[in-house]
Amino acid sequence: MAVKLKKKEKTKKVDEEIVETLPALTEADSKRKKSNDFYQNFTSFCSLLNDSEENVKQELYLYLIKKFMANVGKAVVRFGDGDNKLEKIFLNCMAQGVGGVYVAPAHLPAVKKIINKNADVDIEVVAVVDFPFGESTLKARLNEVKDCKRANIDGVLITMPNVLTLPDKVKEYKKQAKKLLRAFNGKKGFAFNAGDLSDQDFSRVIKFTEKSKADYVALLFGESDYQTVKEKIEKVQTLRAKKKIFVLANVDKEEIVKELIKLGVDKVLTPFADDIGKNLFERYQITSIKLR
Repeated sequence: MAVKLKKKEKTKKVDEEIVETLPALTEADSKRKKSNDFYQNFTSFCSLLNDSEENVKQELYLYLIKKFMANVGKAVVRFGDGDNKLEKIFLNCMAQGVGGVYVAPAHLPAVKKIINKNADVDIEVVAVVDFPFGESTLKARLNEVKDCKRANIDGVLITMPNVLTLPDKVKEYKKQAKKLLRAFNGKKGFAFNAGDLSDQDFSRVIKFTEKSKADYVALLFGESDYQTVKEKIEKVQTLRAKKKIFVLANVDKEEIVKELIKLGVDKVLTPFADDIGKNLFERYQITSIKLR
């Protein structure tokens, strides 16, 4: 005996049969639909702003480039850069949204002139003390940190000698760290030559910094290859709890910055920061800002 369907059930069955005969959306169709939806939303947004699509695209790219570059610091730790070149570096870094300029203390008088000359310069200034090996005496490093305090800059990054990471130097490390941190009121970090540290020494560095009042630890890698840096950073992730980790290395490509940030690095310090910013400006055709 045939079962009679109610009207609603008949309609539902017919709808299901129709759907079964329709071709499913291919992946390409789905992507095309999303692309069309995005473009319609974008043009609607431009209309709302009463601006051209090109201008809005430029502003969006610029905003995102600056957001990316906030993870990068410009390292000016070698001598030889004159005042004019240093001024150009500061202006370009500010325009690109670079997350701070890290300079040798010898550059601080020139930095002060640049800031006084350019009222719109607003970028974090950090002095890298006793770079690259922390070979000066404690007294010399203390005097340099106090000079940085008098210069009224934002922070200091103090290079510590690797010998202080040895087991029998723990007390000496703690004593020096306490005195150096007390000598400055702003942001403070300790830097170590990570490439020369054994795994045991490296573990002590991270643990020491965790227990100190330093805001972060910077790992100096110099010419180390990416694989070496990657292995050390992965080691850090198993050791640290709350302190920020910076890397100072000769990173010259935005892709490497991206990979380091993905690994958990909070900031990448490199002499090529403004070059990376320039590359991004050129790649995404940013014309609203002229670099020096």
